[in-house]
Amino acid sequence: QQPVTNTVDYITAIKTADQTGVVASTDITFSTSSSTGNIAFNGTNFTLKAGKTYLLEAGLIQGNTNAHNARYQSFTSANVVLPNQNVGIAKSPQGTNDGGAYVSAVTVYTPTTDTQVKVRTISVSASMTISGDSTNTAQGTSFAKITQLGATTQTTSSVFLQNGNAVNANQILGS
Repeated sequence: QQPVTNTVDYITAIKTADQTGVVASTDITFSTSSSTGNIAFNGTNFTLKAGKTYLLEAGLIQGNTNAHNARYQSFTSANVVLPNQNVGIAKSPQGTNDGGAYVSAVTVYTPTTDTQVKVRTISVSASMTISGDSTNTAQGTSFAKITQLGATTQTTSSVFLQNGNAVNANQILGS
């Protein structure tokens, strides 16, 4: 009997370089990602599959040591804000060794068609830097993370005998 295989889409993207000159309505770019499943990523946009439900989270760290802050959310590639999400906030660090503080932008989203999504600023108090750090990626770098909620597929290649006939396990289970 073969094991059941569950495929859940997942991606984490981080910034490994600072993004300078960020103002309102700036798309945030990410440098590297780790993923499993079917979420395509091109540096800015993540492609979500129709009918699947995803948890989207983004955390941006503001790199300027001044009193600036940014508000951000997840949008479609057509610049439509995703529904039912809180506003993320990136606050400036208090000193050169402080990575600043942030509140993540979080939402649960189920696209009805394959949809590209991205992280985008909605307001910025002044032009700023969004931090990326290639040497300390566990702390002090901005990120986007998308996790599919639930499994997409269950497959098995088990064959059983039922009344002397070979049948697929799904036939026995009534699927």
